[in-house]
Amino acid sequence: MRWFIIFLVLFSVKLTAAADLKLYDDAVLEAWKERTQANVQWNFDTLIIGNLTPAERRSIGKVDLMMPLRAPGEMGDDPMTFYAAPGRIVAPAKSIRFFSDMAIAIAYYEVKGGDIQTVYDYMAMLKYRSPEDMEGGRFLPPLEALGVPAEAWKEDALIDDLSQKILKSALFSES
Repeated sequence: MRWFIIFLVLFSVKLTAAADLKLYDDAVLEAWKERTQANVQWNFDTLIIGNLTPAERRSIGKVDLMMPLRAPGEMGDDPMTFYAAPGRIVAPAKSIRFFSDMAIAIAYYEVKGGDIQTVYDYMAMLKYRSPEDMEGGRFLPPLEALGVPAEAWKEDALIDDLSQKILKSALFSES
């Protein structure tokens, strides 16, 4: 329940007060999409669509999961942009990558005994500060900004397990 509340708060906050955060370049997002798209699609098909009753399936009709690099237009500025439109659900690679990085950061701080408030402070900084206020004139991606090793999930099985539970329970909750 605790993780659900944490991510309910994260999902409900539009992060960008400024222009595109440019947390990830296109090459990073392309690699992320290539690595994760099949797994995201499987989870969508199995945990979301697969748990609908026949009546619910008929009611919604055909629904496609779209995974562009970024959301279109101004929505692309916000790394927490997930939305639905008739016949499709859009989960941009940028948003899934950001969400995954935040799950890893929370798991890292939890497992290592760090102050999880630091992660929330980072979210507040993205919302209320301007990139021009930062050294180099841009925001750093979550793991780099929070001092979390880029492959923390590979280095510690507990971090991997907890971050996956956070990510999957928020994106593909069966309840």
